[in-house]
Amino acid sequence: MPVPFQLPPAPRCFVSREDELAALDGWSLLVVSGPGGVGKTSLALRWLHDRRTEFPDGQLYVDLGAHTPDGPVPPETVLEWFLHALGVPDVPESLAVRQAMFRSATAGRAFAMLLDNAASAAQVRPLLPAAGTVVVTSRWRLSPLGIEGARFVEVEPLGLKDSVRLLDMIIKDDRTSTEPDAAGELARLCGGLPVALSVVGARLSARPRRSLGRELSELRDDRLPEL
Repeated sequence: MPVPFQLPPAPRCFVSREDELAALDGWSLLVVSGPGGVGKTSLALRWLHDRRTEFPDGQLYVDLGAHTPDGPVPPETVLEWFLHALGVPDVPESLAVRQAMFRSATAGRAFAMLLDNAASAAQVRPLLPAAGTVVVTSRWRLSPLGIEGARFVEVEPLGLKDSVRLLDMIIKDDRTSTEPDAAGELARLCGGLPVALSVVGARLSARPRRSLGRELSELRDDRLPEL
């Protein structure tokens, strides 16, 4: 049977989150929740990549599309993708039969799944395998999955110090240390959200002569609502 490794790459710039990473250990069903841009997927990817050797039978990934224009991906579609990835050539139409085939294909296997951007517990429940570790990310807590024994981990925005650390890691020069006040204000305006910090950091990395003060001024004047 094929061994799929579908996970996106681990985040190159990652700070803090020691408590959240530790909270994920020892559970087979994990729900990582928090506001958009807070770094839920990055946290899940960091944890799964660090434990790749624990999943010799593969790692499955899907973006469940909770926030896409086309809407959430139906469970029967996801099961079709997963069954093909596991080497099942002919997938029946029935959702119930696909669920049964998926449980049979995953029984006794040491593998992991990342179900990213889930819309609801009802979308996730048909995708749960017979074995393995499942990590779900969502902007909602998906508390009904507690019936299945889920561990719930809330992800909060980064604090100011860690936000500046992440900005410094992305920029890769000494601007955060030479302009500490501007760096702190940039971090504050980004609200501790790694996605926003990554956008600002990428802009500054591509413009090595741009001061943090200038970036801060433009962010305040023109781009803060967009960011």
